[in-house]
Amino acid sequence: MTRLFKLPLVLLVILSPMLSSCDAVKSFDDIQPGTQGISPDQALGTIQGYEALVLSVYDYLQNNQHYGSYYILRPDALADNIIIPAQTANRLAFEISNNRGAHVSNAIYGLAYSAINEANLILDGVDGIEIEGATEAAATAQRNRLKGEAYFLRALNYFDLVRGLAYEPGREVGGFDLGVVIRTEPTRTLEEAEPLPRSTNVEVYAQIISDLEQAATLLANNSRGGVQFASRPAALALLARAHLYAGNLDRAATIAQQAIDVSGVALVTDDGDSENGNEILTSWTNRQAPPESIFTVQLEQGNDGGSTNGNDALQAITDPTVSGISFDAVVTEDLIAAYSDGDARRALIATTGGGIDYMQKYTGTTSLYVDWSPVIRLPELYYIIAEARALQGDASGAYNALNVVRNARGLDDLDSGDAVDAVLLERRLEFAFEGHRFFDLKRRGRTIPKPQVLSADIPYTDFRILSPIPFGEIDTNPALTQNPGY
Repeated sequence: MTRLFKLPLVLLVILSPMLSSCDAVKSFDDIQPGTQGISPDQALGTIQGYEALVLSVYDYLQNNQHYGSYYILRPDALADNIIIPAQTANRLAFEISNNRGAHVSNAIYGLAYSAINEANLILDGVDGIEIEGATEAAATAQRNRLKGEAYFLRALNYFDLVRGLAYEPGREVGGFDLGVVIRTEPTRTLEEAEPLPRSTNVEVYAQIISDLEQAATLLANNSRGGVQFASRPAALALLARAHLYAGNLDRAATIAQQAIDVSGVALVTDDGDSENGNEILTSWTNRQAPPESIFTVQLEQGNDGGSTNGNDALQAITDPTVSGISFDAVVTEDLIAAYSDGDARRALIATTGGGIDYMQKYTGTTSLYVDWSPVIRLPELYYIIAEARALQGDASGAYNALNVVRNARGLDDLDSGDAVDAVLLERRLEFAFEGHRFFDLKRRGRTIPKPQVLSADIPYTDFRILSPIPFGEIDTNPALTQNPGY
């Protein structure tokens, strides 16, 4: 059974005379999720209450189990990009060994459904809120923006649940096609918390796609601005990704191009010559959002708990140059060897005096232990087009899209070989330590190579490909079916 609605702290927002009826809360960290003490009716009687609630939904993404750190790193540890050092804090040890139950979506299960429930509350009630002092056009625009953000955030949480807990459509093992529980109505009381069974993977992807279509429409010319907030480009980009995972190749490629066209984002160009400086490295360490960002999660020191401290922050786990912390994520030799000469992305991997190879994407670029977490970046859209075309047998179209990014990274064109393999390799090189690698292999039905653990490759038919549903959820919801092997 999913968790009940936990009201965010909106009292300050509701009572403050400094906020006009149309003002929006500006920072995620004005609001923290899960604070008790105010009824939903009290909180959601004003537009300020809804503004606070949507920020609470964003805030769930900042948790260290989600995009705060572990959802970014575990997919690379579950595959072949990360190995742990000899002296380790064991934060990724179970994922490195692909232990039973070591995965991603089980860790975010409660967080994701809490976020989904709060998004449902917004979608259920915001249209009925009058906005004092606003013109009808302005009031409609504010409501539509809130709904667009809620649809985007609900879709993102469902996507992050289903890609870990279920097989992609057409890739089922043994006919097992269950996805996750779909809840589109808010739960306010214990009596409303009806135990529901899992929908099929096809049904879940259909829900995600529907939500993102709604978000893209509602957010057209109607977003806050800033890559830390949902926008039309972000909704289209995630929609293209969802179509690719669902196997809708034409839609994936078409919508990816639409997202490129409206994104306003350009690729970082680097000739790969370190003597001229390295634009890729600089763009990751310049105290801004990750390069070519379309949607990111912004973290703030002192407000985001484990995501910004010396235990679980991205920098704490990946940067051995910070003294006094336990470093845990070494770049595998296999990944390093995969970079070609002249690839500007290779400069992101550095080596300590002790011979430890590490990734320089999270170096405390905002402040110590604080970085932005990448969720969607522009190169992915070109890769979506390339993969869709490759799977359709259009190798030329695949290489045309792939080479746009390769050229920006200082590499020559590719024009031969297996185009799908080429896309997967380019995605590995581009998105190392960004949470894509395991999912890229899984959705293509590939064996998970484990060169850092002898004789431990994980065949796609192995039950460990799927994350378990948390056992407490199985115990309390008799309608739930556990994944095979657990």
